[in-house]
Amino acid sequence: MESDEGAVVVVAADSEAMAEVDAASEDIRGADAEAPLGEPLSALQQAPVEEYLRVLEEARAANLEHIEALNVFEVVEDDGHGRPVMMVHGSRLDTWNVDMHDVLLLFIRLLHPCVFGPGADIELDDSSRQYSVIFFHTNMGWRNQPSVAFAIRAYRLLPTAYKKNLAHLSIVHPGVWVRGVFLIMRPFLSSKFWAKLHYADRLDELWLDGVLNKHALEAHVPPEARRFEEALRHELADGMTLMRGLGYMPQASELTTNNVYTADDSANDAPPGRQ
Repeated sequence: MESDEGAVVVVAADSEAMAEVDAASEDIRGADAEAPLGEPLSALQQAPVEEYLRVLEEARAANLEHIEALNVFEVVEDDGHGRPVMMVHGSRLDTWNVDMHDVLLLFIRLLHPCVFGPGADIELDDSSRQYSVIFFHTNMGWRNQPSVAFAIRAYRLLPTAYKKNLAHLSIVHPGVWVRGVFLIMRPFLSSKFWAKLHYADRLDELWLDGVLNKHALEAHVPPEARRFEEALRHELADGMTLMRGLGYMPQASELTTNNVYTADDSANDAPPGRQ
């Protein structure tokens, strides 16, 4: 039988994640308290378009080969419905050893054409260029997770068209961090956004509503996500064997990988400080 050390690490990591979420939430509430009555929340106010255009120009000119080599981002030109898809492989990003500003630059360089069309500058009235995002949170540990403050800064920077033209956002194998980020931002995101957000605890759930085409995208599912689910199946089978040995046979409704708790990749210690 395994020791409790792994469980302690997982609990500690989850506690640290929730502490960061709580701290960011306090910062947002503090900003809200200082804002004039009726004004939008300053911490989440949209950045000026000029700021985005400046960052876009920087992204186009920058040498980002060191970030490209990580294969964190992948653009699929057609999701089966004529829309481009940005695939984000979170476990491939080591936030302790990369400049997160460079990561943001590559993200904008790749996603801008999906939002506004190839070679286009910003078009504030463009609402016809829809796109989707699939974020694989599989096996993400502390070293892979950007700070909540970074997520908020990136959200503020992106023009309205990024939110308006988003057709679908799927988060595969979601963990505490990503759920916490969306939780604290919930009051400031529209009901239309929440209709586009989909948590997929299993890969098969990506295709359930038909928004994402399995035949067009299944080949782009990363191998680490498939290995993760294979491990879940083995763990479930081992658990069933143990329960049978103890004389307990679960009901059919209980035989689902959603009931199997597995830790994120917590081999990494919590970072000494977050940006």
